[in-house]
Order: sequence, then C-alpha cells, then structure tokens
Amino acid sequence: MRVDVSAISFAIRSQTAATPHPIKLSHAQQCVAAALGHNSLASLQASQDAGAALDLDSHVVLDPALLEARAGALGVSMPVGELLALVTASLRHQLHGIDIHASLDECEDAIRNAMNNRALNDEQVAGELATVNSDGLDEVYLPVDIPWDQVPSDGKPLEIAVEGHISMNIDDERPYWGHKVDVSAMLEVSHPATAVWQATLHISSARLNRPGDDDDRDEPALISLEQALVEELDVSWEEADLLVDAPMHETASEDGLVYSYIFDFSRLDLPARLQRKITKKAGSLQFEVQPSFRERLHGSQTSQQRHYVHGDQHEIEPLKFFCLNCDAFFEVSHVALAHPADQGAAYAESLRRWNRRPGRSKLNFRRPASPRNAFAPQNTGTK
Repeated sequence: MRVDVSAISFAIRSQTAATPHPIKLSHAQQCVAAALGHNSLASLQASQDAGAALDLDSHVVLDPALLEARAGALGVSMPVGELLALVTASLRHQLHGIDIHASLDECEDAIRNAMNNRALNDEQVAGELATVNSDGLDEVYLPVDIPWDQVPSDGKPLEIAVEGHISMNIDDERPYWGHKVDVSAMLEVSHPATAVWQATLHISSARLNRPGDDDDRDEPALISLEQALVEELDVSWEEADLLVDAPMHETASEDGLVYSYIFDFSRLDLPARLQRKITKKAGSLQFEVQPSFRERLHGSQTSQQRHYVHGDQHEIEPLKFFCLNCDAFFEVSHVALAHPADQGAAYAESLRRWNRRPGRSKLNFRRPASPRNAFAPQNTGTK
C-alpha cells in the first residue's frame, strides 16, 4: 500500500468544489505534499517517500504547521483546521486501515493501544491468561516512552525493551491461582519516510505470576522460538519469522540420549542476504543447538513423545511395527498382507513428511537417529 497523491488531491478538489472554499487540483497536490512533510510536490516526488510501502504497522504523522504555511502561501482560503481534517479524512479513505495522526504524541498513544491489543492476542499470553483466576480484564500495563529523535532516519529499527504485565480482576468465587501475567517484549520503531513511522511489538515471554513465585524469579522465563533464534543467530525479528518453519531433527544415541538438535534452513526459500548471515554464523545452512535450547522454549513439554513413521519398530514391543494406514502397531506380516502396495515407498513418503515438518511443530516429539524400520533400505532408519 502506498500514498497516491493524485487520488487524494482529486478527492479534495471534488469535495470542496461546491463549498465556499474550493481548492484547485494543483493547490490540493501542494497541500497534501506539505501535510506529508514536504515544502512542495516536486520535493515529495523527488524523494523516496513517494514510493514508501505501508502496512498495518505503519503510522502516518502529518505536519499541520507546514500545511498551514503552504496553504497560506498558495492563498487557500479554507481555515487550516478544516483543511487538516479534510486531508486526514482523504488519507484515511485511501489508506484503509492505516492510522493517521496530527502529532507524534497522538502516534505514541496509538502505538501503545496497538501494543496492548497485540499482547492480548498473542498466543503465549493467551495461554498464560487461560490459567489465571479471572473475572474479566483489569489492566494491560506495557510502559514505553519512544525516543523519537533516536530512531534512525534510514528505515532501520530502534529496539526498545518493554517489561510489563496484564492483570485480571480476581474471581472471589474460585480458588486463587494468580491474576497477573508478566510480559517481556521488544518494540521495534522505524522511520522509513518523512511522515511514516512503523512500530512492531514482539512478545519475548509471558509468565503467570503465581503466589510464592517471587523466590523463583532467578529461573529464566520461557521464550518463543523466534526469540531464541534471534539470540542464537543474531538475526532480526523479521528474519527469525522466516526461519521458524525450518525442519528440525535431533542427533541422539541408540538409547535416546539427545546430543543436539539441527535446524535445516536450506529447505527454506530464504533471501540471499539471510543465507549468508546464517552461513557466516553457523558455517552452513544447518544450524546445531544444544538440548537445553528446547528447554527454554514456550510450549515445550518436559518429555518428548516418540514419533513413528511407517514401518518403525515399537520401542517396547520389538515384534510390532507401526502401520501408518491403520495408525496402530502390528506384526510386520499384517502390514504386508493388509496393504500390498509398495511399503518401501510408503515408508519413504512417511519419513519425508517427518523430515519436512517445521521445527516448531516437532518440539514435543522425537524420533531416534537410527531406529529399526521394517521397510527402510537394509532395515535401517535415517534421521
């Protein structure tokens, strides 16, 4: 989505044509450019602002003072308050869903509201809130003061750490089990164009503040897979979002002792720059992490459930093998007789699907490095 100065200016001319203060198309174009922080339409067209892409995290902050000065120089008779309201309404109509503000203070208030909504709808936060003693929402407290003058003007983001909480009203008719969820987040603020600001909140962790928990605050809070990849690979949040769907497999001993987990980023369609960054950090697009990596992640369980592909031998009952068609274990003769199709091909497809599953969907599952399989080549499994 981009600002279409011509369409906005035409709308302003059309809406004022039958009023006591009609505005010519050329004057409307100059006023829109001034509202967007430029002294003239030519200045706007010559800048990179004209092609700046906007999304739902974008905020447009107008310059009322420059608009007033430019309108006065052009001899526009409409009162500046009405003119500002007209430009704002025209921009909102054309930039559907984008917030338009008359000052940075208004913008900051809107960003805080967006942060609150983002936190309330976050999966981690929602999971923790589901366990609280609740009789409705009490407060969302995510304090932040944006140092606007410190935000780079080249579009690179300024990262601001945010520590706060979400508290609920206590339901006196239920046993008390905590009513406040502590939230850690990172707010990224960027300034890609003169009048355009972008603000994105990333939730790092959410944790129910249970009674008596204060003594345990030295324990690290669980974090998202995105946050873990940001920390391990020194990538940005946007880059981490591209990496979370990478297949992941474990390296383990025959008795199931996990040595490490390996993310295979080569399976993803990544930008060349991100591929180079990962390769520089890890030596290749396969990135190995310690077993403790998984223990830090929100949503991980204490123990992992064994995953079986077609033909895998049962861990406890060695005479039984997994039949994918029946989703159950049988002696190998059942599989061959009941499903006469190529069992080797069925095994290979089952294994391919397991290997291609995103890492975040395999956090609570495991498959040994070399399990016995009735249909694998030479009766040996692969990772």
